[in-house]
Amino acid sequence: VLHKVLDIFKSLGYQVADGFEIETDYYNFTALNMPPNAPSRDTQATFYLDTRGAKTEPGEIITRTQLSGMQVRIMEKTKPPLRVVIPGKVYRVDDVDASHGFEFWQLEGMLIDKNIHMTDLIGTMEYVLKKLYGNDIKLHFDSTYFSFVEPGVQAFMSCTICKQKGCPFCKHTGWVEIMPAGMIHPNVIRAGG
Repeated sequence: VLHKVLDIFKSLGYQVADGFEIETDYYNFTALNMPPNAPSRDTQATFYLDTRGAKTEPGEIITRTQLSGMQVRIMEKTKPPLRVVIPGKVYRVDDVDASHGFEFWQLEGMLIDKNIHMTDLIGTMEYVLKKLYGNDIKLHFDSTYFSFVEPGVQAFMSCTICKQKGCPFCKHTGWVEIMPAGMIHPNVIRAGG
């Protein structure tokens, strides 16, 4: 599935990048518009590495909780226009059950260029999901909040298991939350230089 998704993005002109599973607080949170006391940090239970005896402040080195920090790292080194997709594992403190784990895969993408609009983002999401799941899937989008995007959007797709009749997988709604996204927040773009 990962290779198929990456091939879809490559066909749209995206480059594939790799990142660090061990990250700094700065790239994982601060550069993503999350100051130290931001409530959004509370939503991501973080694994902190033991840095006793090191020249690093306690709490500075973590396992990444998301891939968005790679946006800033890439912007620091590459001038626009940019089309990048980043696959990778992320880690969060969570109770392990049938649908949750402390280690899981995410896919981060970003496009920075002139005259890019929310319609470009939604059109790309629709194109990728239909290439992956077929033209028969239905999509709907709701607004959402993440500190590193403005505006934010959450994509839902029709449940492929029950065909929207309702099942435990879709919580009997017929819809599956598939992909949060948004326009990169100006503060994150500034952090990337």
